Amino acid sequence: LTRTHELVVTRSAGVSVWQFLAPAVAVVMLLGVFMATVFNPLSSVLLLRYEQLEGKYFTGRSSFTTISSSGLWLRQIEEKGEHIIYATRISQNDMSFQNVVIFSFDEKKKFSERMDAERAVLEDDMLHLYNVTRSIPGKAPQQYPETLIPTTLTLGYIQDSFASPETLSFWYLPSFINMLEQAGFSALRHKLYWYSLLSGPFLLAGTVLVAAVFSLRLPRRGKIGILVVAGVITGFLLHFFTDIVFALGSAGTVPVLLAAIAPASVVMMIGAASLLHLEDG
Repeated sequence: LTRTHELVVTRSAGVSVWQFLAPAVAVVMLLGVFMATVFNPLSSVLLLRYEQLEGKYFTGRSSFTTISSSGLWLRQIEEKGEHIIYATRISQNDMSFQNVVIFSFDEKKKFSERMDAERAVLEDDMLHLYNVTRSIPGKAPQQYPETLIPTTLTLGYIQDSFASPETLSFWYLPSFINMLEQAGFSALRHKLYWYSLLSGPFLLAGTVLVAAVFSLRLPRRGKIGILVVAGVITGFLLHFFTDIVFALGSAGTVPVLLAAIAPASVVMMIGAASLLHLEDG
């Protein structure tokens, strides 16, 4: 529209830049809502399936983690069988599990024993159980003050084995965040991702305003290349700024909500301020 001078005619007729940018801003905001509420749930299902297949056939992951409203479930596969470990809560300060139940299976997937413990502490290659009740099929339960079982689990591995934010639907993320926090884990990454989805439409609207700054001036000989390069550099800087702020939010250096809305707010303010200067001088 600028190259064909149609915007010049439109603005000379009294139509402001905000009026002819309003449809574009509305469209990209609707697109942002669609991406968060419709496209994101679909893409999360496909990405989750991809990670499951990758773990099964390429990375050879030997442990799996599932979290629910009742607590945390861990699966540890070994050469001589596997263990299914349940705990109502995990404390990251002392790496302890509360109200632990362990189901053991042999190499033929046959149930072999169950152990109930009031508390368990994750140590080097060992899970230290306290006040243990051991139940073996066909035998009377036995009480032990404490016992040790070998494990390949670490607290960091448990945290990393949770579903990544990108594999969770926009609609399911709030409940998953709540379950993570109830189990004693940090949900910073998931909160940041959910808030970023909420602010996505505003970020897209801001990029339209910034793009308009480089598109409204009449092209002059030798100036088009400069505008193109300036637009590309600005887009790169905004993307770089967004990644930096998200990294600070994931690390807990800045509040998660601030880290999520800051990029969209900054982009919108830069675009609006530049357009006001361009329009009103």
